[in-house]
Amino acid sequence: MMVALLLLLASFLYALPTNPTEYILLKKFRETRDLGTAIFIMENYPDAVFINDLRVETAKIYHDRGDLDKARHLISITDPEDLSEDIKDLYAELIKSLGIGGREDYIRFPHIFLKELKELDLSKEEREKVSKALYSKGMYEEVLSIGTCLYKGLALRRLKKLPQSTEVLKNCDNPRSDIYVLINLLKMEEIDSARSFVRKKDRSYLYIRIGRYFLSKGNLKEAKTHFLYAEDSYEGLFNAGVVDFIEGRYLLAYERFHEAHKLAKGNLQKARAIYWMHRTALKLGHQDLAHYYLHQSSQLAGFYSVVAKATLKKEIHEEVKVETYGEPVLAVRFAKIKDLGFDDYMRKEAFKVIDLLTPEDVLQLVNIDPYLAIKMAVKKFGANSDIYRSIAFPTPFRALVKRAKDRFDIDPALIYAVMRQESLFDIKAVSTSNAKGLMQLIDSTARWMADRIGLKYEDIFDPEVNITLGTAYLRFLMDYWKGDLTKVVASYNAGQGAVSRWKEYGDDFIFIETIPYEETRKYVKRVLWFYYIYSEKFLEEAF
Repeated sequence: MMVALLLLLASFLYALPTNPTEYILLKKFRETRDLGTAIFIMENYPDAVFINDLRVETAKIYHDRGDLDKARHLISITDPEDLSEDIKDLYAELIKSLGIGGREDYIRFPHIFLKELKELDLSKEEREKVSKALYSKGMYEEVLSIGTCLYKGLALRRLKKLPQSTEVLKNCDNPRSDIYVLINLLKMEEIDSARSFVRKKDRSYLYIRIGRYFLSKGNLKEAKTHFLYAEDSYEGLFNAGVVDFIEGRYLLAYERFHEAHKLAKGNLQKARAIYWMHRTALKLGHQDLAHYYLHQSSQLAGFYSVVAKATLKKEIHEEVKVETYGEPVLAVRFAKIKDLGFDDYMRKEAFKVIDLLTPEDVLQLVNIDPYLAIKMAVKKFGANSDIYRSIAFPTPFRALVKRAKDRFDIDPALIYAVMRQESLFDIKAVSTSNAKGLMQLIDSTARWMADRIGLKYEDIFDPEVNITLGTAYLRFLMDYWKGDLTKVVASYNAGQGAVSRWKEYGDDFIFIETIPYEETRKYVKRVLWFYYIYSEKFLEEAF
């Protein structure tokens, strides 16, 4: 009787081409745990993107009821690589309980099969995979017992055992280990050892890393010495030019930037070198040449191109209007899947059917899931396409942003610039450092800001909570830095304590280029780049 009713329901719903029947049934199953519903879905929708998750959930029911043969069968036909993150551990636990796990499962789920792994003779590649998985879960003590050299060294760093970490990493046959050795030595202020290590290894990226350390401390002589050891590279020449610029050696700086431009790869590096050639030409009194370089930089891409456009009072970001010739179909289906509460499956299905995606679908999708719309537009149509450029800088959550802006007196262009860089408007985003939500807040910062503004919350992923706390943090940083936008943005990424320790050169562009952390340096440029664009956008439309 149940199956007949389900068939009748399915035939009625399936008449609507955009109706996600299988998701309606999945929702019913997860509410009732009814096996008949699960069996019906598996028989009639074997290609559903959630089918492997459903097999595991159904196997769990059979397992708990003592029907182990059926549980084993479902697990045996499940593709573990296709499981959602929150289902993977359940799959592994069932394998362990049913006694059907094998070598691949042990390696795939090392946190569950530690005992079994210790009895295996793992290859180098297998041990690397196991080490990475355990390290990503914060199981540092376990990494020490089973991990590769690199991950043992990294685990010791996390356990704040820097001397031991350094000794382990020095013996690793992995280029990544060298940079961590240098970072450890600098953090322990063993400067002579750091110098010796870099010269022994004789690698450009190490010379540049230690040079940036000295630059952040204001030691220009040491910084330039190490940059020039890497003068065969774009970064070595460019950074040596920055030191010359700081010292007022503008002709020499110009020559360094000019040589760096010859080694530039891609428009971002070219725009950066040419913009600094513009700055040095100004200092040398060559106005016409400086204007020429400014114009050249504006025609490229990235942060410096946007700065050049703003200086020239040119349009920063062209809003493209895309002509549509039909009605969206897939986007309607995606909206219904999202309304049922299956955001992750909606995204998974979207990539599965990307070949069928139309421009009309993308334009509609930006109102449903801006993160997915941007990703799909790039993948299907390309980053230089009109369809991507028409949606690249959306303004979702406007009511929430307006409330936060009014409460904390923060420019909405800055809120959107930070949000776009931090999460690309993905409500459920989680970083490798466990920052969460639209504005990527770590739990300690979120709790601290919540206490400061008197906000009680249960869910940091809630858009209103996240935007409110992220904007409150921007307000705190604005007050802390007395409105210095560049330091505010740097502090949002690296923390105001770290920024306070960096040498102040009294020039925003020098400040950006002397940020010792590569991640923060890139972050600041991208957020300011987006800030210029959103500022222009809000000049043209009321917020």
